[in-house]
Amino acid sequence: MTAARSQPDGHVFLSYPQQMRAQAEVLRDRLDAHGVTALSSAWIQPGADWQKAMAESIRDASLCVVLISVHDPENREQQFETSQILEAAWSDPELRVAVVAPAVRAIPSALRHQRFVQYFANDEVGLDSWTSNPLVVEQFVDKVLLSAADAADDRGQPPPDDETIDQWRNRLVHVGRGDIPKEQRTQVLEQLRNDLEAASIGLGVAAAQDPQPVLNRGLLAESLGDPDLARSFYTLLKPTDFSEARPPAVESADIEYSRALASLEVSEYDEALAGFTRAADLNASLRGPADPRTVAAEYNAGVAAARSGKQDAAASHYERALDRAREGLGDHHTQTAAIAKDLAQIYTAKGRTADAVSLLQLAAEAYRLVAPEDSPEFAGVIDQLHRLGA
Repeated sequence: MTAARSQPDGHVFLSYPQQMRAQAEVLRDRLDAHGVTALSSAWIQPGADWQKAMAESIRDASLCVVLISVHDPENREQQFETSQILEAAWSDPELRVAVVAPAVRAIPSALRHQRFVQYFANDEVGLDSWTSNPLVVEQFVDKVLLSAADAADDRGQPPPDDETIDQWRNRLVHVGRGDIPKEQRTQVLEQLRNDLEAASIGLGVAAAQDPQPVLNRGLLAESLGDPDLARSFYTLLKPTDFSEARPPAVESADIEYSRALASLEVSEYDEALAGFTRAADLNASLRGPADPRTVAAEYNAGVAAARSGKQDAAASHYERALDRAREGLGDHHTQTAAIAKDLAQIYTAKGRTADAVSLLQLAAEAYRLVAPEDSPEFAGVIDQLHRLGA
């Protein structure tokens, strides 16, 4: 163990299936020995609103540890907790997530490709032997606490420009445009414009080797509400020849998605629809059909189709997005609810009232569990149900 180090601010949230309660309690005891409080939805006081208390506990945590069972890697009861951890980590780049799994392939797809996740293979931490080998648990605790403490120590240090852009891009893309104060937003946009003017040639040449800096700048400009600036960055990526697998196929999918976003923002709906469709197909083959990025591309293809008046195409994309969201994120996730709500509007226009009501009830239940009681999303769904007489 490291003799002296700062502890992460806040508590640790433990997510685990019921069959791993014994291992979770061992881990909780070891964390407590280091002066770190560990909380879990299973340890919420009786009589409390456990879902609300669990969501608040995750949002207030400095570190989330997700234990995946070798016998039940896709545990349904744990999926809601996972969705809440994803929401919290997307909105707070300082939150660390440690996933302990029997193998990387056993990690739920929604978590598997996230940059904020740190993986620990079962053969390293020996979950099945935790109760009989405290030293293994001690080594794991040391690693996860060091990771969180190092992150806390670095918070006051300004990172290099590319890291700043990458961090803000992740936060804004997943959470929305209200996350950066107006003054900072103006400064960042000015910085991006200077980057484009001073280094567009160099960035364009470098994109064939490493498109990420260009991609991140475009995504950040998009999230900050400047689609024209975003479009200028995406244009630098157009000469890249994806057929030569350069950039790698995974980055090709991200670039296709980003170009489509820019097209959607400037009302080029047919181009956006084609781009999102390509991105969805690429993500499905590379990352899996239930990966959040596959879901997002499929959903936005539906948005583009709907805005261009292609209601049948919109319904098809929304239906695929909903099936994949329910598989990968679960029924009680805000993205699942948003897709169900938009598909319900298509069904209503087609006269499929019963199907629309069923989808709106699904969305209402999800928002009731994971959104504030006075959220406009929940209110909007209830209003639609009332209009349909449900």
